[in-house]
Amino acid sequence: MKEGFFSTTLDGTLLDYNIAFKDILGLDPAFDAKGIKLPDFWQNPEDRKICIDELIKNEFIKDFEIKIKKSNGDIIVVQTSARLICDKQDNPIRIEGSFCDITDRKKAEEALMESKERFTLAMDAILISIQGL
Repeated sequence: MKEGFFSTTLDGTLLDYNIAFKDILGLDPAFDAKGIKLPDFWQNPEDRKICIDELIKNEFIKDFEIKIKKSNGDIIVVQTSARLICDKQDNPIRIEGSFCDITDRKKAEEALMESKERFTLAMDAILISIQGL
C-alpha cells in the first residue's frame, strides 16, 4: 500500500510531499505540487475543521478518515495521521503527516455489512417459517 507524505502550512498550503502523495491524489508525476491548497481536495470542509481542531488540541491525529476528491474528480477515502510542528515559542508552524488510500477496504467493509444484514433477514425469515409450522 502506498503511503503519501505531506507537509503543509496551517491553512493547507502544500510545502513538501513524496511521489506516493501525488499518485494517490492522481496528480501528474511531472507537476510540482508545492503551493497547492489541500483544502480544495477535501470533500467535506467540516471534516477539515474537525481535523485541524483535533490537531491543535492534541498536537497529533491518528487514523483520521477523510473523503477527498482526486484531481480527476473521483472520490476516495484516505486514512491520515499527522502531527503539529511548533517553533521554539510553541507556536504552530506546519503540519506533517502521511496518508493512504483505504477506499477498497471501506468498500469491502460495506459489502460485508450488507451481506451480514441479508443473512440476518434470511435467518429471521427461516425462524418465522419454522415457528409457523
